[in-house]
Amino acid sequence: VDVPIESGLATVLWVTADGVELAIPAANARRVRRNEGDSEGERVPHLAECLQPRLVSRPAYVVDLEGPDRAETSASEETFSVGVDAVGSMEEVLVRQLSPLLWGIGPYAGAIVRGDGSIRLALDIHALAPRARALGRVPEGRISEPPSRPPPSRRSVS
Repeated sequence: VDVPIESGLATVLWVTADGVELAIPAANARRVRRNEGDSEGERVPHLAECLQPRLVSRPAYVVDLEGPDRAETSASEETFSVGVDAVGSMEEVLVRQLSPLLWGIGPYAGAIVRGDGSIRLALDIHALAPRARALGRVPEGRISEPPSRPPPSRRSVS
């Protein structure tokens, strides 16, 4: 992975989803709470599901996130939640831009080189929000909803 020099400082919240450590911009994290279940009827999707369609275990924590475009959305769309397995500390880090190829793969804002030399990805809240909201409407235990199609038309042959 070629990490370009263009970068910026950001404060991030470290979370773990399905064994992968990721960074969430701290400016977008409103609250972290234990996952007590579906209180409002809409399930909280696991962050790992938002990154790659698959079935994962029930997350231990829920991170309530503030949407990227507060001024342009309604009150119900300005926040969303994702489930994570573990929550780490907040840290100010240097986030480096991804190459266009890597940037297009997932909801990632950049790469972070940790002190031990490992590379971690920072999440892009703009790209994560629609995925999390859509998965919140999919029943638990399903990977995705099949596309809705009109029933086949029956034409009479004359």
